[in-house]
Amino acid sequence: MPKAVIEAAAAAMPAAAAAAAEPRPDRAAPVAAALDLQPLPRRIASQLRDLIIHDMIKPGERIVEQTLSDELGVSRTPLREALKILALEGLVRVFPNKRTLVADPSPTEIKNMLRVYATLEGLAGEMACENRDDADVLALRGYQERMIAARAEGDRIGYFRENQAFHLRIARATRNDTLIELHKTLNLRLHRIRFLGIMRQSDWSSVSAQHAAIIDALEARDGQLLKRLLIDHLDAAWVRAEQSAQAARFRSRSDAEDA
Repeated sequence: MPKAVIEAAAAAMPAAAAAAAEPRPDRAAPVAAALDLQPLPRRIASQLRDLIIHDMIKPGERIVEQTLSDELGVSRTPLREALKILALEGLVRVFPNKRTLVADPSPTEIKNMLRVYATLEGLAGEMACENRDDADVLALRGYQERMIAARAEGDRIGYFRENQAFHLRIARATRNDTLIELHKTLNLRLHRIRFLGIMRQSDWSSVSAQHAAIIDALEARDGQLLKRLLIDHLDAAWVRAEQSAQAARFRSRSDAEDA
């Protein structure tokens, strides 16, 4: 794993969002600066998670504990705990011989996760209409405004962050802890694919109109309409995501052949 990538672990995404037009996170900040109030294993997990889901550590890449602990300036014990957290999230895979690899789901696995996620999002829409309050609708309008602003500035990373918050808020509006947890876990596993899809997105006006319709349906408490809108919205997003995944896999194979 390149040293420059490891040194980027702290606050990679906030720095990149500030850069607005940059399509990838800044890789310069030291690891110890971010999330100081969290326990060390969770801080390490958060930093590695950002690198994985934003495609800075590639699918299938091996994580060597000793090298990584030296680079981060931490002992192997909290690093192992961090890797266990990521394994539970499905972002890395730990093998019996203590080898740890970044998860590299097959096209079939990705398709299956996307199908379940779309169904879960539709259910979230129905339940959110039953349980949402005015603060949920106001929050979604705020995310939409910031997405529009990020789009105007060419800030795809900022747009992606607000888009993620938009969909997670719909899940939160269900007031159903089981759904919220399942949605969050699957969202993390698909985060990298969705990120690459946003990077390829070109039809911004259509997506913005979809978000506006989703907010209106939630405000009207029309559960069936919101369910259909969310599933249709994700279907279009998944086409881009799958194209991005295929392109990323092709680049990874090409890089391996050139190495």
